[in-house]
Amino acid sequence: MASALSTIALALTASAAYELKYDSPAKVWEEALPLGSGSVGAMVWGGVEHEAVDLNEDTVWSGSPNSNVNPDFKPRLDELRKVILAGDWEKANPGRIPGARNHGMNYQFPGSLKLDFDGVSGKVDGYLRTLSLDDAFARVAFAADGIRHARAAFTPLGKGGFVYMLKADRKGALAFHASLKRAHESAAISIEDGTLVLRGVTSDKDGVPGKVRYTVLVKIADCDGAVSADGEALRVSDASRATVYVAIGTNFKRYDDISGDADAVAKARLAGLTRFDARTLFAFHCKAYRAQADRCTLDLGPDKFPQKTTDLRLADFASSDDPYFAALYFRFGRYLLISCSQPGTQPANLQGLWNNSLTPPWSSKYTVNINTEMNYWPSEVTNLGELSDPLFKMIGELSVTGAKAAEEMYGAKGWVTHHNTDIWRIAGPVDTYLACGWWPSGGGWLSTHLWEHYLYTRDRDFLAKSYPILRGAAEFYDTFAVENPETGRLAFIPSNSPENTAHGHPNGFDPVCMMDHQIARDVWRNAIEAAKVLGCDSEFAEKLGKRLEKLEPDRVGKWGQLQEWGADLDNPGDHHRHVSHLYALYPSAQITPETPELFNAARVSLEKRGDVSTGWAMGWRVCLWARLLDGDHAFRLIQNQLSPLGRNAGGGGTYPNLFDAHPPFQIDGNFGCTAGIAEMLMQSHRGFVELLPALPKAWPSGSVKGLRARGGWTVDFAWKDGVVTECTVRASVGGKLRLKINGKISEYDVKPGATIAP
Repeated sequence: MASALSTIALALTASAAYELKYDSPAKVWEEALPLGSGSVGAMVWGGVEHEAVDLNEDTVWSGSPNSNVNPDFKPRLDELRKVILAGDWEKANPGRIPGARNHGMNYQFPGSLKLDFDGVSGKVDGYLRTLSLDDAFARVAFAADGIRHARAAFTPLGKGGFVYMLKADRKGALAFHASLKRAHESAAISIEDGTLVLRGVTSDKDGVPGKVRYTVLVKIADCDGAVSADGEALRVSDASRATVYVAIGTNFKRYDDISGDADAVAKARLAGLTRFDARTLFAFHCKAYRAQADRCTLDLGPDKFPQKTTDLRLADFASSDDPYFAALYFRFGRYLLISCSQPGTQPANLQGLWNNSLTPPWSSKYTVNINTEMNYWPSEVTNLGELSDPLFKMIGELSVTGAKAAEEMYGAKGWVTHHNTDIWRIAGPVDTYLACGWWPSGGGWLSTHLWEHYLYTRDRDFLAKSYPILRGAAEFYDTFAVENPETGRLAFIPSNSPENTAHGHPNGFDPVCMMDHQIARDVWRNAIEAAKVLGCDSEFAEKLGKRLEKLEPDRVGKWGQLQEWGADLDNPGDHHRHVSHLYALYPSAQITPETPELFNAARVSLEKRGDVSTGWAMGWRVCLWARLLDGDHAFRLIQNQLSPLGRNAGGGGTYPNLFDAHPPFQIDGNFGCTAGIAEMLMQSHRGFVELLPALPKAWPSGSVKGLRARGGWTVDFAWKDGVVTECTVRASVGGKLRLKINGKISEYDVKPGATIAP
């Protein structure tokens, strides 16, 4: 075992090609380094005398299975529609409308692992704290009193645990107490058969009793010293090496079933960790991680500042020539998605996987009026398609709970989800004291991810499985819509343009919110195309084709802007973080250079909204400017995003650990910016694959491998002085490839599995 730990300790001295690097421990949570196995997350602070690791497990949520639909709303629906159509905004005030039974549950954390070291004192030399994006592990190395200490932490991918390896280069120099700090005061801590145990139950909220039981187990192994119980802690003494294994389990089985055994799950996960020695487990972890991480790589040139710490690079990025840092940030975004969303886990929530509060901002739920969708924008294009599986599973579950919401609230068919949901898959409105809670298009937007996955993979079996969900989303819009007597077109009421207001009235309701029509257009077209591919449901598809003609078209307003509402209400001084009516530009493909009037109007709207905004909103703007084929403007947004919090007056930025700063932390900004970088390099939404559609001057040369394009293509290419110099395209399903390189479109007939090099 000594040789195994020595091997890993030696690895600590070598720099990764891409890593986050710091010369001091974290002082606040937003400086700690994130690790994740998909289900279990850890934030490692890297302390010298006192180490803290904040733990998460993706099913630790307050409350229990429930529905938040209030049946008292349905009798008021006709009245509400009338006052909205009449423009009587006082009577349409959300405070007068029967609200939800609850506003969604909190994602909670079970507690923290604490390591308190004996004999680590005096002057600390050569401190280094890193997060390897090559192998997904965190390390701490330093010398104290002439003794070298090396510590390495990782969360084995696909397993429900955390591993912390510690080594000192002198026998007897490693001594520490390992304890657990409970998050819930009622949680109990004990030591059983040499294992430290924490058992707790999550909180009540909004009248929903907390019933998620969780168990945290801590075991110390691979130790060449003594391990003993010391009160509510484990003590290691007279050692030079030790490994701390942590496993977490809950009684959660699915959104409507919490009949599991938390102890049994935690014990099984611990056994799955400790059955391997540390070297074998680490090798398994690295192999699994690299299999996903290395599928897509971006090289924007050599590292010009290899000695510079990440926090200083962040501070200097906007004023320095540092393309490598943009490539590192791209890899970090993919690292985060790999770490917080794996097949069989919960989807990435508002903070991905990482949270150190029982009452996090916005409950760290799933905000589906953009934020959850944004979390998965990088998955297809950066070759991580299977990481959307948790999202697809949640969409399927919401199609069940949402069917109840559609019927009980609106008397509609199909299924609906409003602007928020949680682990219990609530589908009714939350935040019902605000109009944003009554937005009915969350389910429709989510369903488009199913169709996008088909476009990228051409997986007919997946499409057949997903078709009932796509049909249900389409059916909801069909049966929810009413006729607007002023225009004779369809109206989706009640609704709003997330989370903006119209008419100078704070309630935000309007009879024509353009985003609803854009989403409905995609949902209906997707259902029509899916039925055609599958050779089914022709009558329903024909009906939807006729309904499409009654949707409100996008309009250009009086100052040249794309209208956010049916009426020309936009204020050119509005700098709202949401740009909901630009959904049609990105992530949809309704507005392109082939629709020049709307394309130019979208640019006007985006210019007037301004660049500086909250962190996630700047990530969205990167994607939008890329779709507008303006790489330099997109890069300016990346510079704004990659700025320390506080530099963008009135806006967000990035924390020292590269987490997105809304503020507070929201992970969607990381994912939005990652997707935006991919969109700058390659686009495939216009019927052809285009290389370098929005290349900024700041990246004159580089290469990328493993980007995925719609149609089942995997693309590698390199460029120099802004010109593509080499390209390889691999076909998964084959067919006709239209490829635009250096301004010229060429067509190729490619067989399945073949590779071409134009």
